[in-house]
Amino acid sequence: YTWLARLYRMEGASTDTALSCWQRAAEAYENCGMHAEARTAWKAVLELKPVHPKAAESLHQLQFLLDPLSTARTLLALGDLGGAAREIVRRLARHPEDGQALELRSQCLRALEPGNPHPPDPLTIGQLYFELGRYAEAELEFRTILRKDLSHLSALFGLGRVCQASGNWREAALCFRRIQSIDPTHWMACEHLAEV
Repeated sequence: YTWLARLYRMEGASTDTALSCWQRAAEAYENCGMHAEARTAWKAVLELKPVHPKAAESLHQLQFLLDPLSTARTLLALGDLGGAAREIVRRLARHPEDGQALELRSQCLRALEPGNPHPPDPLTIGQLYFELGRYAEAELEFRTILRKDLSHLSALFGLGRVCQASGNWREAALCFRRIQSIDPTHWMACEHLAEV
């Protein structure tokens, strides 16, 4: 579609034809998870038709997908510390000195302090530690949950990921197999089991 849209613009085809091609390209890119390409295509739509509500809305949503810090702020506000940490780590991997990312990481860690009136649950804490690369602490949180409930899928999956990241392949495989025995449709466990 992108190629067609460019071709139509070069050959002087109607704006509507080019607009239709760019819009289809943008939607196809979004559906495939190619967010940067989708943003480029939606911008081309807005060049051809400055008032296009779908393009404007999609660009607004794509901003959060392409900007890890915006996503992290939103996830923090929703109480998803693990998800926020994942986006912060993603940003810090590219920009280790980013002051905003470092401040957001500090906010996540402050939620774990003993004086917090609303401490997160052990699963959230484990996910946060995992995303921050603090695997020993994450493992402790996941094992605490599993002592109470051996069938807790999220804790099993978290422990499996920790073991996988730590190079403990045998233990990781045991976790992912246990998940499969409880829920054979858990595709992420199948995917990770194939990796170990």
